[in-house]
Amino acid sequence: MRKNKKAATFWNLLLLVLALVLIASIPACGGGGGGGSDSSTDDTTTETTAPSSGTSVPSGTSDTSASGDMSSDTSSVSTLSNGKVLADVHGAGAQRSDPKSGDPDDYSDGHGPQGDVVYIYNYARCVRDDSSANTANKYPIADSGQNKCYDDGTSGEISCPAEGASYHGQDAQYSGNTPSYTDNGDQTVTDNVTGLMWQKGFQTMEWDSAASAAASATTGGYSDWRVPSIQEMYSLIQFSGATGSGDLTSSTAPDDAVPYLNTTYFDFEYPSENRYIDAQYITTATYVSQVMVDVAAGEFECFFGVNLADGRIKCYPKTVDLGTKTYYAKFVRGNTNYGTNDFQDNGNNTITDNATGLTWMKVDSGDSSVRSLSGYTNNDGSLKWQEALSFCEDMTFAGASDWRLPNAKELHSILDYTRSPDTTNSAAISSLFSITSINDKAGNTDYPFFWTSTTHLDGQTLGEYGIYMAFGEAEGLLDDSSSSSGTDTTSAPASGDTTGIPTDAPSGAPTGPPPGS
Repeated sequence: MRKNKKAATFWNLLLLVLALVLIASIPACGGGGGGGSDSSTDDTTTETTAPSSGTSVPSGTSDTSASGDMSSDTSSVSTLSNGKVLADVHGAGAQRSDPKSGDPDDYSDGHGPQGDVVYIYNYARCVRDDSSANTANKYPIADSGQNKCYDDGTSGEISCPAEGASYHGQDAQYSGNTPSYTDNGDQTVTDNVTGLMWQKGFQTMEWDSAASAAASATTGGYSDWRVPSIQEMYSLIQFSGATGSGDLTSSTAPDDAVPYLNTTYFDFEYPSENRYIDAQYITTATYVSQVMVDVAAGEFECFFGVNLADGRIKCYPKTVDLGTKTYYAKFVRGNTNYGTNDFQDNGNNTITDNATGLTWMKVDSGDSSVRSLSGYTNNDGSLKWQEALSFCEDMTFAGASDWRLPNAKELHSILDYTRSPDTTNSAAISSLFSITSINDKAGNTDYPFFWTSTTHLDGQTLGEYGIYMAFGEAEGLLDDSSSSSGTDTTSAPASGDTTGIPTDAPSGAPTGPPPGS
């Protein structure tokens, strides 16, 4: 199991120096031994040479289950040879986006203020619709709302490709449950797909105030409101939204910004203070591990919030250690089964979720038993976005040929937020699934990002980024400094002291400044 994450501070270093002086003053004794296999390794200052991005465990060593042993890890926080600290900054279960193509080596500092690690060559787990599944309307997934096609940003929006053509199989080419809402005229909105009822409006509050606020809410005359789960909150996200091409540090949203929410039915605001992209909505999903949001300050307990201004999930501090922080809150009621999986192992390397009606490949693109990877850039299962699309589109597996790359909301449905590399020695997915292990940039064992078929309309060039889910740690490259230089200090909705709250801001290509910087 990974060790708890601790960052080097002035006091840590001072104590270390004093300890070394004390040790040096003691006469040598025979047999004194350290507790680790590498006595020169210090968790807070480990310097390693970063392996090639996305390096996989050799072919044939895919974990037999998602609870694979992670005991080979010696440090969760490592200082790389470029002076950057590698740490889990967003949490296993985060939804982010990567450039669809390019060279990972061009992103040696990552991107964004937390230096999101950029792999570009991510993994794929294919899905198909299963009409035989007994869903009983338990976990119906509303479609993502993306109805346009994109390439890798070279041309941006394109005509949706024909079967067999490049970029065929993306989100807009498959229709799911069309989002459908009813405004009940009493400040409530019913989601006709999920069976959930929502407050039309929103509030701003601290995370630890949300549960009591929901319990006392009487919107529409109902008294059974609750804080939504991460699955419930994510059901509202619409990837027809766009972050916009304006200055991301501005409090004014640009004209081309579109909320990741259906604003015909739901009230929405861009924050009028700090950054317009900070509309993070509270959920009940507390990270079972901790994230590093400030190298100097150390680790923090956090909750997974859904940002409806920039279309991301990440883990946000839930305590007030960094000052008063407020987030957005929208409460829900009804369909208490929503978000609960009902997996069935079919015995043929596929798993059906009888809650959603989707059948998944039990293995992923890194498993050598799936198919030959000789026609792809890499042979370890890691793929560019276009390759991930074709990998699933061309798949014949378990007697079926209608496999496809899942959209963002579908792939999100199999994340398991009770699991993480740090706490269960596993990926954030049910142990019924097999998952390939990778080495992160410090050589630690981790689990991959997985591509979705959904384009993230983010950044300066529409189509450049594709959405992924982090089934392992969502790491970033921070500055090893006693200041908060690795952490955004301006990110919070509406009001409050914003010191130390992490950011969602992406950055552009490494050859130029990030959007809004």
